[in-house]
Amino acid sequence: FKEAYDFIRMGEEEKGLDRARRFLERHPTVWNGWFLVGWASRRLGRWAEGREAFEKAVELGAEGADALNELSICLLELGDAAGARRALEKALRAEPENVKVIVNLGVVALRQGRKEEAAGFFRTALELEPDDEDASRWLSQAESAG
Repeated sequence: FKEAYDFIRMGEEEKGLDRARRFLERHPTVWNGWFLVGWASRRLGRWAEGREAFEKAVELGAEGADALNELSICLLELGDAAGARRALEKALRAEPENVKVIVNLGVVALRQGRKEEAAGFFRTALELEPDDEDASRWLSQAESAG
C-alpha cells in the first residue's frame, strides 16, 4: 500500500497502479486500495477506470471529501457535470470548508457556462484560503470569460 502511494505521489502512476492492484488482490474490501487505483487512474487520464475505483472506495466506506472530490473530477471529464456536482455537494456536506471542493464546484459551474456562480465559488475559496493559486487562476478565467 505504502509503495503504491509513494509511486503515485512521485509521479510514477503506472508503478503505483500496479502496486495498488496487487494490494487489492489481497485486500479487496479495503477502500484505501480502491482510492489509490482511482488516484493513479485519474492522474493517467483514465477517467472511466478512475470513476469506477472511486465509486468502489465510497461504497466501501471512504469518508471525508477526498474520494468524492476525485470522483467528481473523473465524472466531469467523462461529461457528467451533474454527477460531478452531486459528488462535490456531498463532499462539501462532509467538509464544508474544503477549498479544493469549493474550487471544483466553481470549475463545474464554469464548464456549464454559469460564470457568475463559478466566480462566487472561487471568491469563497479565496476567503477561506487567500493564497490558493488554483482559486485565483480560476477566478481570473471566470472573470475574463464574462
